[in-house]
Amino acid sequence: MIQLTRLTGQASSLQAPLHLTGAAAIGATKLTMQGMVGPVARLTGSGDSPWPVDLNFGFAGASATLQGKVTRPQNASGYDLALNATIPALASLTAALPPSWLGGLSLPPLQNLSLTARIADQGAKLPAISNVSLKAGAADLSSLRPGLTLAALDLELPGLDRSGTLSAKGTLGAMPFALQGNFTAPSAFIPANWLPASTPPAGNFAESLNASLGNASLSLTGGIATPHTLAGAALALSLSIPDLAALSPAAGTALPGWKNISVKTTLIDPGGQGLDHAIGFDSLAANMDNASFGGDASLSFGATPKLELDLNIAQADIDALAAAWPAASAPATPATSPAAAPPAQLVPDIALPVSLLRRASADVMLHADSLTYGKATYSAVQAHAVLNKAVLTISPLTAQLPGGAITASASLDASTDPASASVKLNAPALALGPFLHGFGVQNMAEGTVQVRLDASGHGNTLPALLGSVTGQLGIASVNGVVDGRVIGQIFGGALQSVGLPANLAGAQGPVSVRCAALRLDAQNGTGTVKALTLDSSRLLLQGGGSVNFADETLGLVLKPRLAVGGTNVTVPVQVGGTFLAPRYSLAPESAVRAAAAAASGLAANPVQKALGANTLLGQVAGLLGNDSHADVCPAALSLARMGAPGPAPAAPASASAPAAGNSAPANGPRNLLQGILGQ
Repeated sequence: MIQLTRLTGQASSLQAPLHLTGAAAIGATKLTMQGMVGPVARLTGSGDSPWPVDLNFGFAGASATLQGKVTRPQNASGYDLALNATIPALASLTAALPPSWLGGLSLPPLQNLSLTARIADQGAKLPAISNVSLKAGAADLSSLRPGLTLAALDLELPGLDRSGTLSAKGTLGAMPFALQGNFTAPSAFIPANWLPASTPPAGNFAESLNASLGNASLSLTGGIATPHTLAGAALALSLSIPDLAALSPAAGTALPGWKNISVKTTLIDPGGQGLDHAIGFDSLAANMDNASFGGDASLSFGATPKLELDLNIAQADIDALAAAWPAASAPATPATSPAAAPPAQLVPDIALPVSLLRRASADVMLHADSLTYGKATYSAVQAHAVLNKAVLTISPLTAQLPGGAITASASLDASTDPASASVKLNAPALALGPFLHGFGVQNMAEGTVQVRLDASGHGNTLPALLGSVTGQLGIASVNGVVDGRVIGQIFGGALQSVGLPANLAGAQGPVSVRCAALRLDAQNGTGTVKALTLDSSRLLLQGGGSVNFADETLGLVLKPRLAVGGTNVTVPVQVGGTFLAPRYSLAPESAVRAAAAAASGLAANPVQKALGANTLLGQVAGLLGNDSHADVCPAALSLARMGAPGPAPAAPASASAPAAGNSAPANGPRNLLQGILGQ
């Protein structure tokens, strides 16, 4: 790669200094040399005076001088030289070098570099290098990171056996940054046989780093016992960020508006494996507005990564943290672009992380004293998750929720194909408001709800898992109060579809809910509704039918009972379609009978049954309602609770049907006729 094109030497005698000029080519770039060295006679071994060296080099705009002396020039030993180099543009030098010389390494486009160093023979493979100073001036580094500029850089190394210092400053976008650090003596990384036998063992490997970006700062201080293997690390880490959102321009993306972040921990290599094999955080303590947590963590790399985490959350206001999260910006689309197609299914087609589960392991403990979510506070949260041999188990998961406790467990077995999963949950008393918020019902709701779930399935994606589900779900609530708009949001479509005045049941205002119950049994992805009951001060409703989780289709029948103009009106509603697009229609008798086979409370009243549910008089009888005074709550609640105890509903206010209002709407009779005639 180096081709010598010319070399000329002149001296007045063999004992006089030799003046040299020469040229060579490195790739397609010319290398020049000129200067003076000692007499030629010293190269034959005659004499013992120091052999002087004073040479100048030039290459691709860079220049260098080498000055000093050599005591044994005949074998190129005993040298003591000073190197000085100037590089106006590192990019020009990099482009001139053969690519193989850098081994694919891309050097930063630094400007105005100056390098000084002393190089002396120490009787070993490696010379003694000392007094190293590398400086760089202002440079545009936007090719490395958009908006990054360097104002100055300074690296100082007193010797190979001594720690060095590094400092830099500049800007990232409009934010100033600064970096100051001490690093381990390079001799710690040099093979012992390259150094003189008399070299003492390396020790005292202290490290420090102080960095700032805007008002944020990072500090890392401590040491590494064995730097060449990065083993025995103990580095105190301290991080301070007054306003995380202020770093958004530097990060290149919108960051949450979290304030007064402070993190302190010790960075270690667990078990002395070396930081390239494992990294750990000991005695982590993190505080910020609306959150405080701590604990210990470690992550082992390799063929089977392993995460160990013991996290303690003193308090976290998830509502406040989420409110500070940046809103997602909608991508700009041309005005003529067609509207985005609605999703085909409710459950997203997300693949389970079966590959990761099969090649990793974990042991995670979580403790939380106080979590605020949905304006409700959850305390004494504990969870233990273990991933071992491709089986993820979460057991137990317990928490004290508003009004009661929750106990749950879950597992995901990725050792089989497809994977299998199971979940069990028992919540004797959840706050009703946050529970409904989780399903997108945001209006006021007060009271508690019992939830019991025991389900299993198999599949490598969420839809496949749900499409094979087998198990039971029970939800029960008594003596609650909701805003009428909750009823309208859930059942308004069904009421309107058969001409019933949904505005009566769904009008704004408090509605007493004497009981609400749901029992769903699933087998291989098909769910059967055995109880669906709502007894409220505005609406009495019972239902049943089936749900297909594989294709997300509905096959339900609802029997809402509403007081219209002083008359109790019941019209069976058939609910078909899909989870995302339900369709409502007047339910035929066959659909009512099919649903009633598994769910109580759906059979036609005796008069309607005698007249025929599909005849005009039968439909009139159905619209006039069932005058039975039977309490619908006990049986439905028993099913929903799966035999578990629970609070009793309040006594019925009267033997009559729930009142929907004091007066009927002007179009009430018209809605009745529309319901009878199916219009």
